[in-house]
Amino acid sequence: MTLILVLGNRNDWCFLCEFETHVERASQSLQAFSPINILSRLPNIGGNLGYGRQEDAHEFMRFAIDTMQSICLDDFGGEKAVEPSSQETTLIQHIFGGHLQSQVICTKCNNVSNQYENMMDLTVEIHGDASSLEECLDQFTVKEWLHGENMYKCDGCNDYVKAWKRLTVKRAPNILTIALKRFQSGRFGKLNKRVMFPETLDLSPYMSEAGDGTDLYKLYAVVVHVDMLNASFFGHYICYTKDFRGNWYRIDDCKVDISLVA
Repeated sequence: MTLILVLGNRNDWCFLCEFETHVERASQSLQAFSPINILSRLPNIGGNLGYGRQEDAHEFMRFAIDTMQSICLDDFGGEKAVEPSSQETTLIQHIFGGHLQSQVICTKCNNVSNQYENMMDLTVEIHGDASSLEECLDQFTVKEWLHGENMYKCDGCNDYVKAWKRLTVKRAPNILTIALKRFQSGRFGKLNKRVMFPETLDLSPYMSEAGDGTDLYKLYAVVVHVDMLNASFFGHYICYTKDFRGNWYRIDDCKVDISLVA
């Protein structure tokens, strides 16, 4: 809260401050209202976002998180002036930040190479017969066989070798956002197959190391793209969200209804 109060003294427009104001108003209001102060400043959040245009909800979320992270770093000279380890101590990183681990094992000398990447969410594809979120995560973390033209240059034996590669979650975030990729590469239509997901997700099978049982996530909200003519690049978004009592609501613009889907 101290950080946000300090940022509230900025002379220029601050998305993080505006978002705080929006959340406070939403928590106190019993009526729908337009977030016009944010909508009118969309280019400040993402360069290609525009008011009144068809936009992707996941893309907006990524722009919004990145913008809030940048605001947290601005008072310390910006991203280039702050050490990477210090960048991970911001409020936004504590909420959404985690780490992915890419591990490659050489089949010639058994050398193990680990590389780490910061993550703010997970984007998983829907391949083949996958019909549940867990199966999509299985595909996301499945071992990949590097061979042929895709052989691996091993630092251990200094040679191009066959190797196993696997992507896992090294450190899970406090708030986990998962986007199902329903775009079909090279095709016009949207991948509309049914994908089931649980209300409680155990992330431990997809972690780099065995966890302590704390990698359990409770479902809080689902954003759904309602397409038109099976198109992935335009349509309408609705949201299902849960209150603190465990009741689910369907939010469609200014219309909010109790949802019977639990």
